[in-house]
Amino acid sequence: GNGSASKSSAACAEVMFISGQSPADNSLLPLGTAGDSDLWRGWTIQTSSDGRLFYHHLATGTSQWQMPRELAPVLGEWRQVEDTSEPQHNYWRNDLLGVSAWKDPTRTTNLFQAALDGDLFFLQLYAEVGGFLDAVDAKGRTALHYNCAGGAVQAVVYLLQQGASLELPDRVGSTALHW
Repeated sequence: GNGSASKSSAACAEVMFISGQSPADNSLLPLGTAGDSDLWRGWTIQTSSDGRLFYHHLATGTSQWQMPRELAPVLGEWRQVEDTSEPQHNYWRNDLLGVSAWKDPTRTTNLFQAALDGDLFFLQLYAEVGGFLDAVDAKGRTALHYNCAGGAVQAVVYLLQQGASLELPDRVGSTALHW
């Protein structure tokens, strides 16, 4: 379901899509021109200081965790793909963005679960709209702690390339490398 998200602790970042984006471009959502804003239909993507990502509609004041259907032309749609080479190894694919994931990315709303799952799409989207990658949870753990625990190497590399710190200890003194 669509939950309500707190606007008070959120940093707003409006992003726009450039049609004809190069597949070699590593950015999911490069800044566009004002003419592209119609694609967003009033929606922005926001992050909170506790590692959550949500969608906010400026005109109505509506906030929700799940991607609004109106943004499918911008962010694409995820579909489950059956991998017949191995039993029970289906994956999720977003053809518009040209990305895939092992777990359903539409259900992820926070940085820590995305990191544990190795959800590179969420991590990149979160970073591109200004989310703080070194946010900590109640146990003092960062996304990098969870990502190292989950073992998704590509996501670890991405977080490090984006400047996530290896040095931050959790409440018991363990850094991400201890995991």
